[in-house]
Amino acid sequence: MDLRGQIFFLIAIAADSIWRSHSFNVGTAGAKIFTGPAAEEFGYQVQQATNHEGKCIPDVKNININMSLGLTLTQKPDGTDLLVQCGGPMDIVIVLDGSYSIYPWEPMTAFIQKLIPTLDIGPQTTQVRAARGSQMSGVDLLGPLFCVPLQVSVIQYAVNPKFEFRLNEFRNKEDMLSAASRITQMLGDATNTFRAIQYASQRGFDLSSGSRPGAAKVMVVVTDGESHDNYNRELVIAECNEKGITRFGIAVLGYYTRNNIDTENLIKEIKSIASEPTANYFFNVSDEVALSNIAGTLGDRIFNIEGTGKGGDNFKMEMSQVGFSAHYSSQQDVMMLGAVGAYSWSGTVVHQRGSTVDILPSSAFEETLQDKSHSSLLGYSVTSLNDGRTQYFVAGAPRSNHTGQVIVYTVSTQKQTTVIDSERGKQIGSYFGSVLCSLDVDSDGVTDLLLVGAPMFMSEMKKEEGRVYIFSVTKGILNEQGFLSGPSPTEDARFGMAISAIPDLDLDGYSDVVVGAPLEDNQKGVIYIYNGKKRTLNKEFSQATYQSTELTPSISVETTNPDLLLINPKLLPVGSFECHSFGPETCDNVDCGPGKRCKMNRRSKPRCVCAPDCSNITWKGPVCGTDGKTYKDECALLKAKCKGHPDLDVQYQGKCKKTCRDVLCPGSSTCVVDQTNNAYCVTCNRICPEVTSPEHYLCGNDGIIYASACHLRRATCLLGRSIGVAYEGKCIKAKSCEDIQCSAGKKCLWDTRMSRGRCSLCDETCPESRTDEAVCASDNTTYPSECAMKQAACSMGVLLEIKHAGSCNCK
Repeated sequence: MDLRGQIFFLIAIAADSIWRSHSFNVGTAGAKIFTGPAAEEFGYQVQQATNHEGKCIPDVKNININMSLGLTLTQKPDGTDLLVQCGGPMDIVIVLDGSYSIYPWEPMTAFIQKLIPTLDIGPQTTQVRAARGSQMSGVDLLGPLFCVPLQVSVIQYAVNPKFEFRLNEFRNKEDMLSAASRITQMLGDATNTFRAIQYASQRGFDLSSGSRPGAAKVMVVVTDGESHDNYNRELVIAECNEKGITRFGIAVLGYYTRNNIDTENLIKEIKSIASEPTANYFFNVSDEVALSNIAGTLGDRIFNIEGTGKGGDNFKMEMSQVGFSAHYSSQQDVMMLGAVGAYSWSGTVVHQRGSTVDILPSSAFEETLQDKSHSSLLGYSVTSLNDGRTQYFVAGAPRSNHTGQVIVYTVSTQKQTTVIDSERGKQIGSYFGSVLCSLDVDSDGVTDLLLVGAPMFMSEMKKEEGRVYIFSVTKGILNEQGFLSGPSPTEDARFGMAISAIPDLDLDGYSDVVVGAPLEDNQKGVIYIYNGKKRTLNKEFSQATYQSTELTPSISVETTNPDLLLINPKLLPVGSFECHSFGPETCDNVDCGPGKRCKMNRRSKPRCVCAPDCSNITWKGPVCGTDGKTYKDECALLKAKCKGHPDLDVQYQGKCKKTCRDVLCPGSSTCVVDQTNNAYCVTCNRICPEVTSPEHYLCGNDGIIYASACHLRRATCLLGRSIGVAYEGKCIKAKSCEDIQCSAGKKCLWDTRMSRGRCSLCDETCPESRTDEAVCASDNTTYPSECAMKQAACSMGVLLEIKHAGSCNCK
């Protein structure tokens, strides 16, 4: 093969092409590495495939953003055209809070710049055709295909609203992104959210602003505080409903949490802005920096409206992510496609026979899943079982009831779905059912075992060890037979993230299994081989193959890795396939982006490494980052920013402090000690609106009366330490909690140190958690978690605070 040209090469390591070995299970000598771009998740999937055209992916048109083509790959004898139809037009107006309390401002514009690329801006409708006429079915997707014409407008507000740009101003993403990056904070003493919403509903969607007749109307409201014009809420929301405007409400909790302010009223107000059901249209984020993290999810929700052409509770198949998993059943000529996003993320499975597509209804699994929270993700994994006469289908739902679930079912010729059996996981968050593997041990055409992966299973040492359960199969009924022995419980391994059945490696006449643990051995990855025995599987592995120290991590379904390790090609099936273009490997024409440069590694491979320009840095001492960590100098902070913390910036010079005494904040910002006892630089609200009614009065936990929440926040900022709300109304000289009237849902707890009462929420339920840490409370008692401490405080009616983490006996 001439490697000097650009030649597409197909890596074939499928189970049906395994070579037998006489002296070992799998040999690792002579391993080769095929390197691809890390940003494109090279090597995520590998699958043996052939086609007469000799191309990697024949006839794929219009590769769209968020398409994630290649996330799932499986073989199918006769390929068929898959056509994605596009929905109708949509007009989106983003209403952005620009008042004083928003700080820092940059994440607000970063959020818009991250959301815009997920939208197909422009007047033309597109179509996507996938994988025609090959033996490979590369079914899209993680993430929807935004192929409808969308228009976007941005309105910023504080006291009064104003257009940053209108719907008809930009016809492409580049110009819109450029305009978004130039938006500056208007600042303002008041947050008139409902005036801004009314302005957007009346003028944002007006024909003169570019709104189109018949287009779906979507409004996204982003704010960090309670409005000053809440009295107008019912009228404004009624107008929006009458005009058919779907509204997303996003509450940024940063200011409230930094200043230990109760977020209950803020969340209640933003939920009232969001369309029904609020679970689909309401978001809250911890702070301004975290805002950009929800841009992708928001894009998914917008896609749902785009697909239906209307709002409301219509999350059915519009963002179903069909093809998240795939399995071909040759017995019934059925292609199973997982659709984890269907029915509001309860999920389902799509069966395709030739040109006939059957979408299994939500009612088929409703009783079995009992998915009240709509988050089971049924279809995350799919496979089939065979007892010689009957074909059984299996689907995994790793988030069902938080523990995960596997469902076995049949589909009759009348398209009637019948659930035969189901099994639930044993631990919350273990992702039981995310990986499935059926195994015919003795090769008699009857499925003997079903292996179920729970790669996030937590060991007693609080490590994500992972676990693979063994189930015997009798006419579709699953019977647990224990689990495979694998990695040590003392390190993260995610054992079971990849499971594959392979032909007989040890020449005993029985099929074997290989299991991947991609994080084991310091994230280099380990693969385990288990040998079949009669109709079962040895629970102890016969071989564990570790990577050479000269190789970079791979050999697993672990998406953060740019390399795919092939151990003795044709020996190991990892259930995936990839194409790669070979040519001279140098740093020429390699664009690594800002703050990075290309460097050849010791294997003569080009690598992008962090190399920020530190030549203009004048301060050579330590700096405190916006993440609350101290860096030895600004150059070290820039390197950390390059390595996966894009929002990291210098907060102030010097080490991070616990007090504001020696902190010099830049510009007009002020130092504040937050509730975690860390000093941060923030910009204070300069003016609060005049309060004429005592109903806005608040009693701070410092015993001082504040005219409003704004005045309390301003005092917190100027004073430089956290002031919480003790209770609503004027402070009184209370002798006990009996003298204090708390609002609904709250209970008075007595602060014995300050001889004051404080109203606190006492209806919190402590969920089972894998990461809870014991705390030592102010009563010198050790509690298993902070939540347990709060519950004890509510039970006793006494305010408890954390003295330090861990046991009271271990300071």
